[in-house]
Amino acid sequence: MKLRTAWDDQADDWIRFSREADVFAWRFNLPAFLELVPEAGQATLDVGCGEGRVARELIKLGHAVKGVDGSPALVEAARAGDPPVDAIEADAADLPHESASFDLVVSFMTLQSVDDIESAIAEIGRVLTPGGRCVAAVVHPMNSLENAPEGYFAEHVYAYPGDGITFHDVHRPLSAYFDALAAAGLVTEAVREPVPGPDLMKVRPDAERWTRTPCFLHIRAAKRG
Repeated sequence: MKLRTAWDDQADDWIRFSREADVFAWRFNLPAFLELVPEAGQATLDVGCGEGRVARELIKLGHAVKGVDGSPALVEAARAGDPPVDAIEADAADLPHESASFDLVVSFMTLQSVDDIESAIAEIGRVLTPGGRCVAAVVHPMNSLENAPEGYFAEHVYAYPGDGITFHDVHRPLSAYFDALAAAGLVTEAVREPVPGPDLMKVRPDAERWTRTPCFLHIRAAKRG
């Protein structure tokens, strides 16, 4: 089963989880991610927009956002949200947008869930203007390593249970992401391994684990001009 199909099959569970139960995102991961996002420019693309939660936060900050996701159900939810997201169904590895049409591409917790990481990042590079930025968040490979039976360097598709939802992801080493960025003409500007603070730990004391080993990886890269 392709990863995009697995996510579409549980779209209703993801909508509930992303809007209500995902305290790791709302109290930790997303605020840290937004710190890396540049100020609003001419056009922003959200790759893997899901039901639209990140796009809506960016709209509040003044971004003109278009979204794309492989799940028809999640695209419908993004369009029906408040505010609505201008979202379409498409594969991250084959974006239906013109080259050099966005000065910012964001991808929040999506790239570890695509089947073809090289093509997905190549497409991000293609649609970015020269000097444009890509900001991405993924599960840190040190986090997903426990689901990689063949070791750190071997890509491995895995599934694990969450709060009423099953996550379907791929463990990849760091080099898989950074090699794909370089091949797409993107120069890495910033790398962050965010550490949870009191806002998360007061509701999830077990998050203390992620003060000792990385949970998420954030990257900002620029298209060569």
